[in-house]
Amino acid sequence: TYVVLKDGKYGFICSDGKFITPCIYDMIKDTYQGAYKIVLNGKWGLANSRGEHIIEPKYDDDSILINNYAIVRLDGKMGCIGINQNSGVNIPAEYDTIGVFDNGGFAPVERDGKWGVINTHNEVVLPIIHDKLFCSGYDDSIGVEKDGVRKIISLK
Repeated sequence: TYVVLKDGKYGFICSDGKFITPCIYDMIKDTYQGAYKIVLNGKWGLANSRGEHIIEPKYDDDSILINNYAIVRLDGKMGCIGINQNSGVNIPAEYDTIGVFDNGGFAPVERDGKWGVINTHNEVVLPIIHDKLFCSGYDDSIGVEKDGVRKIISLK
């Protein structure tokens, strides 16, 4: 699959020069995970090498791709969407900030100035009530601060 530019728009062609998709995209960027970042009418998404949308181009800015999921922004809020069916990540864009999921499947989130932790199913593992989160140095636990008091809490 190759990216082609025609009349100021981008599309996909195969090695014999036949179009896979028409040239309709404002931009196409190759990524390291076998997907292409696409921009259609100013909105971001992801497509595979066949030009099929993995993530519909409806997001406000460039997605951050990490470990088979994309951190996305929509109407000023952040969420995560799995790039492949095996990722199991589908977090609606409802957080002010969302961090990277660790190996245990936990991610820090912030809403209205308060922090907590969710899992890949968007279940709240640590209530979103804390002033700060910090690394505890222990597996499956996190440091929290609320009202000036710091403690370490297990996420299991």
